Amino acid sequence: MSTRPDPAAASEHQAASDQPDPTGSEALSAFGVSMADVSGVIDETSRTILSLKEAFAALDQDARATLDQSRSILAVTQQTQAHSQSAATAMTDADTALGQTGQDIATLVKTVGAMQGQVGVLLDALNRVGDMSNTIERIASQTNLLALNATIEAARAGEAGRGFAIVAGEVKALASETANATLTIQGLLTEIRGEGDTLVNLGETAAKAGDEVSQSTGHLSTLVQGMSDAISGMSRSSVEAARDAGEIQQRTEHLTEQVQTLSSVVSTSSDQLDQSAAQISQTVDDADAMVVQAALDGAQTRDGVFIGMVQSARDEIMAAFENALATGDIQLEDLFDEVYTPIEGTNPQQVMTRFTALTDRLLPPIQERVASQHPDIVFCAAVDRNGYLPTHNQKFSQPQSRDPDWNAANCRNRRIFNDRVGLRAGQNTKTVLLQTYRRDMGAGRFVMMKDLSAPIYIAGRHWGGLRLAYRIASDS
Repeated sequence: MSTRPDPAAASEHQAASDQPDPTGSEALSAFGVSMADVSGVIDETSRTILSLKEAFAALDQDARATLDQSRSILAVTQQTQAHSQSAATAMTDADTALGQTGQDIATLVKTVGAMQGQVGVLLDALNRVGDMSNTIERIASQTNLLALNATIEAARAGEAGRGFAIVAGEVKALASETANATLTIQGLLTEIRGEGDTLVNLGETAAKAGDEVSQSTGHLSTLVQGMSDAISGMSRSSVEAARDAGEIQQRTEHLTEQVQTLSSVVSTSSDQLDQSAAQISQTVDDADAMVVQAALDGAQTRDGVFIGMVQSARDEIMAAFENALATGDIQLEDLFDEVYTPIEGTNPQQVMTRFTALTDRLLPPIQERVASQHPDIVFCAAVDRNGYLPTHNQKFSQPQSRDPDWNAANCRNRRIFNDRVGLRAGQNTKTVLLQTYRRDMGAGRFVMMKDLSAPIYIAGRHWGGLRLAYRIASDS
């Protein structure tokens, strides 16, 4: 087994730290703390820059999308401009056509009015013809009567009146034909009057319809004129919109280029910062490893006191696990259970395994005793290879409340801590692993911490590790 400091030195750690340090491990520890502080700052900055990088990447995508949309808008506005100009031209042509139609309808209405007047004159003339026909009919009737009388008188005159009788007969025949002609004329006049009346009615209907069409055409012309004015305004607006869209596209293209440039700069800075952080983190790890090696080699240092504590407590825990196996309290496969069953209603999520009940019985006496041995110790708790911490110190094992933030700080048992420090502590197989880091206390406050972990083996298999976290002294 590797040499380790005596745990009894816990009560004498201050005196030991006042002694000369021939190995320079205290100075190396202080250097590691400073580097860890810088590493923590760089990590915070790196996370910030990473967020900025992601934001710029999203902004770059948005800018590209905006540029595409701007191009689409420009194309649409140009099409709208062309369509509105065509519509304005069409509306102007329609307005002109409606104006001409209105004039034609007005001419038609005047013509129909004139026709009505001519039909009236014709009806008057027909009435006069009817009157004359009536007069002729009366004359024919009187002539027929005179011819009849003349025939009677010629018959009385005998042979002497025979010639007169012939004349009277001819006059009677003429009167009959005249009467027949007047009857025909009367029939024709009746038909003509009927057609004339129909024509007058049709003329009145056509004139009324013409007036209505003329009014409708005038109203439609007004509407078309208004639409023409509106479309002309739209055409002017579309010209301005197309011009503005062109300017927006140019500015968007410029903005996109700037965003791409800034995104590239931020990405490069993020990569460089990540590399610097990795180098500094490795330097911190190397310094921590040398501090541990110096303590294991016998240097009397403050860290050596805590190293002795964690190794001694780790040995007790391994002995307790081995005894539990020997007495049948648990089976080996149950101790290595990796099925983490969520506890319903917990936030942050807590989980159970088949070995949690056993650790709740075995670990508190050991962990609580170690945690109380020095005022700078923050916690002492065992974790498995995946960073699962089944049984924490009592002050961090409070029942969960409805406040997740309070739970995160006070209910840390039955939780999986697979961050860099927690996972390395659980997976460490070296004699002792020292990790110096900045612990986020919330509200922008950070505390420099050291985390020691010693591997726990059960039946020759690596189970996890015992973590001992302590604050860094002000003189470190």
